[in-house]
Amino acid sequence: MLEPKIIFEDEGILVLDKPAGIKVHRDDFTGESETTLADWLLKNYPNLAEVGEVFTSSSGQVFSKPGIVHRLDNETSGVLLVAKTFESYLFLKSQFKNHTITKTYHALVYGNFNDWKVGESRTVDVPLGRSSSDPRQRVASVKANGPLREAKTEFTLLENLSDYSYLAAKPVTGRTHQIRAHLKYLQHPVVCDQLYARGAVCPPPLARQALHALQLELEWPKGQRSTFTASLPGDFKTTLDHLRQP
Repeated sequence: MLEPKIIFEDEGILVLDKPAGIKVHRDDFTGESETTLADWLLKNYPNLAEVGEVFTSSSGQVFSKPGIVHRLDNETSGVLLVAKTFESYLFLKSQFKNHTITKTYHALVYGNFNDWKVGESRTVDVPLGRSSSDPRQRVASVKANGPLREAKTEFTLLENLSDYSYLAAKPVTGRTHQIRAHLKYLQHPVVCDQLYARGAVCPPPLARQALHALQLELEWPKGQRSTFTASLPGDFKTTLDHLRQP
């Protein structure tokens, strides 16, 4: 199976660099033979079975989330935070709730932001709801199935690359698929996103959605802050290098 790299570890937390292509935990769409990050955690840190919560799917199945305080999509790579004790779990969950943890993603998207300057930041403050046509999707639309929930993301244009744009994204709220759905709303979906940009061309060698959790900054109990970074993976870097060529 694909395995994460350990960025940092102490007695309370584990910071991982998750590769693209591995689910964080099981759900209704997980195959019997598919291995998830939760499986890897339980194998290597069996005490995590007592940390965290369980997840009840829409079909009523119950899945374990050992120490997992947030998640990344299957095809998203990058920094993932895991609590090793129940005390750490509660502390980290409270930070996510109070927005004292900050996350920075890098994304390659289709099209150019012609009215943006490189280095310019803008905030998308558009509520999201579950799509009425595809329950996996989140949409910024009154056609959503059920209530819309507040969603806010700050985007910064890093680079224009021919028919693509390279962005940084900082989610202020933490909705499912928030960055992907907001970029779809802007009509610049994430490159190779098979849910929000079906059938679009993937620039080689990229074969998965071009979204990477680059950095996560958290606050320790005594108030000091630390930043953890997961470098861009090879497929992402190589694709950017190819697109930068004249």
